[in-house]
Amino acid sequence: MSYIIEFKNNGGFLKFFLCLVFIVLLNSCATLNYNYQIPEKTNDGIETGTLASEKIDSTKLIQLSKDILENKYINMHSLLISKNSKLVFEKYFNGYNKNRTHFLASAGKSIASALVGIAIDNGFLKSSDQKLFDIFDFYPVIKNYNQKKERIKLKHLLTMTAGFDCGSIMDYQNHCGAKMRVKTDPIKYILDLPMQHEPGEIFNYNDGTPEVLAAALVHSAKMNYFDFQKKHLFDPLGIPHRPDSIGITSRDMLKLGLLYMNKGLWKGNRIVSEDWVNESTKPHVQSTFSKYAKYGYLWWVTKFEQKGKTYDSFYAAGNGGQYIFVIPKLEVVVVFTGGNYNNLTESRRVFEMMNDYILPAINN
Repeated sequence: MSYIIEFKNNGGFLKFFLCLVFIVLLNSCATLNYNYQIPEKTNDGIETGTLASEKIDSTKLIQLSKDILENKYINMHSLLISKNSKLVFEKYFNGYNKNRTHFLASAGKSIASALVGIAIDNGFLKSSDQKLFDIFDFYPVIKNYNQKKERIKLKHLLTMTAGFDCGSIMDYQNHCGAKMRVKTDPIKYILDLPMQHEPGEIFNYNDGTPEVLAAALVHSAKMNYFDFQKKHLFDPLGIPHRPDSIGITSRDMLKLGLLYMNKGLWKGNRIVSEDWVNESTKPHVQSTFSKYAKYGYLWWVTKFEQKGKTYDSFYAAGNGGQYIFVIPKLEVVVVFTGGNYNNLTESRRVFEMMNDYILPAINN
């Protein structure tokens, strides 16, 4: 009798155990989807294609998706790849999707670069050689004013070489970009700072000088910054105005990359001049963050090497892992978004993904 009771109990447990295993496997299959899916064509103006049609190795990208889903790369939110102006790979992670906006952080600086170029194209600003204090001549008194300040030009703000004593952005609480946010007149605060270097000589990445650049645009165009952005960049690109959001979608980010890939053209319409795109994305100064990166006009500039070949690239980069890479020779645009805020080691692993998976897949 005891044997029968034991058998019955074990049979009930076995059924329960098998059901539990089935549920776990079902959930795993739903969550860890390694299959390639062709990007959906919507009415947002982005052309789509397939990896096969562009001769891209899908196995590398499927493996990358697997590694992200299994947390080899943490806090990834999206990965989009365009080849020959066609979106061929689009995958979202950790609850994100194509309709969800994302905070760009400093990747938004590259949008500011485009807006300055548009302002120059339309005559609101004279040129990148325009002197800063010719624009801000309405301030009756500027502290620490000297000949160095007199020589600051817009291009020095664009290249992070204005020379202001801004501290280090790695000192999160004490650099000029952090301090200016609590000032009554944050722009005047930056303009009043002592000069540490001759304009154009020393790269010092910070959040303060781009804010001054945006203020120069607003003052010269006599238009709110976001209204200017909407009218001259977002509306032409078909990027929706979202007053309740501080971010844009990954597909919107791709549009900016495609605009620059195509030398300022979108759907055959000129949005920003080719000269500005070329000037913005060429190296002007060596970065102090990495010996492998230089800086253009609020765009980073680097090179990738694959199979003995070197590919020039420029990219937008933001805290947490927000990147737009453009590789003109391959006609490739890659977008990453992520949540690795204030974690440079993890957020910079996008370069590992580019080198180990994406470029080998494209250049197979």
